Amino acid sequence: MKIMLDGVFNHVGVSNPMFKKALKFEGYRDFFDFNDKYPRGVRLWADAPSLPELNLENDAVKDYIYRKENSVIRSYLKLGVDGWRLDVAFDLGFEILKDLRDHARLEKKDAMIVGEIWNYPPSWLKSIDGVMNFTFREIIIELLNGDITSSKALTMIDDIIVDAGIEPILKSWLVLDNHDVPRLTHFMPDKALRQLAQVLQFTLPGSPNLYYGTELGMEGAHDPMNRAPMRWDLNSNDNETLGWTKSLIALHKQQRALRIGDFVAVKADELFIFMRVTENIDELCVVAINPTNKRVSESVLLRDSRLMNWTKFDILLGDCYPTEFKSGLLNIKLDAYGYVVLKPHTEADQSYTPYKRV
Repeated sequence: MKIMLDGVFNHVGVSNPMFKKALKFEGYRDFFDFNDKYPRGVRLWADAPSLPELNLENDAVKDYIYRKENSVIRSYLKLGVDGWRLDVAFDLGFEILKDLRDHARLEKKDAMIVGEIWNYPPSWLKSIDGVMNFTFREIIIELLNGDITSSKALTMIDDIIVDAGIEPILKSWLVLDNHDVPRLTHFMPDKALRQLAQVLQFTLPGSPNLYYGTELGMEGAHDPMNRAPMRWDLNSNDNETLGWTKSLIALHKQQRALRIGDFVAVKADELFIFMRVTENIDELCVVAINPTNKRVSESVLLRDSRLMNWTKFDILLGDCYPTEFKSGLLNIKLDAYGYVVLKPHTEADQSYTPYKRV
């Protein structure tokens, strides 16, 4: 188990001792941006009266938060914490985030720094290790709501990975819900669509990030309903959502390609299909979902020269009609809202396999 702390380093509350002293001119005055041009005399986060922003342009603030050996960031890393999730990281900006990460590395070479970023990820991933990948989340939701086509959604995902590079995307958290948005069961009440979203959460590049209670099917609309206490009464062996979530976790743990593999987009018209590939052909996974309300059959090109003609595929998750793979083309048929994760059968059934030298 690894432990990451949640750091809110852009602002404090009005009851913060430093801010109280600053108001009384008893110190820490330069930790905040006091100015008569602001309606309340100090710069506020999102103009919320209870949340004065820290003046991160001030070196003393940087020293306090992350630069000095006894700073907040470095002190907890010294105590054994493995990394930080940074709240409203988009408000910290590119340069401060990079400076923070570099100083964290001085304390712990493999310290993980993940930021709450709602923006297009690539440039931010040059400053920190990973983002909370809300862009992937939005693409998944719009795909399943029918707002964008499978081909457009696939192009968007591929563009992000090409622009950012696979490694930072693998380290980013793939979220479907959290404390800032309604719970998955609320904004996607249809079980079939919800399962498609979760299949993508556990098979697209990234680190699946589960909000507490989602594995139990907890419901909750906007704040504060989405932050309700944990429903421990739902934690039972007959909870179908829990069993389903465990199967996705097991799939992700067992399939190396889903954890560290490259992403290869597979062009299709109505199905959403991609491959996760490694240096080993026997680890390759083909993921396909049908986001439509009708049965769909398509022939698609699997762009991997190691895949042998007439390969049979084993089903790791979901179901599909019998597939045919011929000269690089896979014919695949899925029922409405169907999903499947396939893996090439590379072992010899008797003595022969064309995979013996690839």
